[in-house]
Amino acid sequence: TNHAAEYYEKIIKLEPQNKEALKKLAAFREGIGDYKMQAEYLEKIVEADSKDLETVKTLARAYERIKANKKAIEAYRKADVLKPDHVWTIRHLATCHRQLRDFATALEYYRKAFDADLAKAVNDGYASSWGKLFGDIVGGAVKLAFYVATWPLQFCGFVVDVLNSLTNRVTKYYDFRET
Repeated sequence: TNHAAEYYEKIIKLEPQNKEALKKLAAFREGIGDYKMQAEYLEKIVEADSKDLETVKTLARAYERIKANKKAIEAYRKADVLKPDHVWTIRHLATCHRQLRDFATALEYYRKAFDADLAKAVNDGYASSWGKLFGDIVGGAVKLAFYVATWPLQFCGFVVDVLNSLTNRVTKYYDFRET
């Protein structure tokens, strides 16, 4: 509510680095869709405590929501240092690179996220070592099936972006030839 936000604003005026008040205000701003202000509050927390993984990830997500993808990538990389090879972080790194039209890097991150997710599934007993039993062909098919089943929207979004990019380039080429 606005009354709670006003209360936490007063606390911030008295104690500018009050982590709990900053977190509450950031959550309030997220709740009303004001991601830019959310990011500002979270930046203050991360400045004081750069090892707070959840706050770093939330800051990265806020940047992503306001289309500040370069800042989001920087924050997701910090999160990846704090907890290496976390699938959620890697997948968001891929998405940010895709938004910046850096398709090669996006694809690398999608592959890395897929491999980390598959490794977790194998370690947790949800998948077996099909590749060892039936060779690389079956292993590749299992990986592809798992990938498509796990992230159809990410995969389709990536393919659509690549096709749109190619279509735009071909259109520009033909427009150029006609002039």
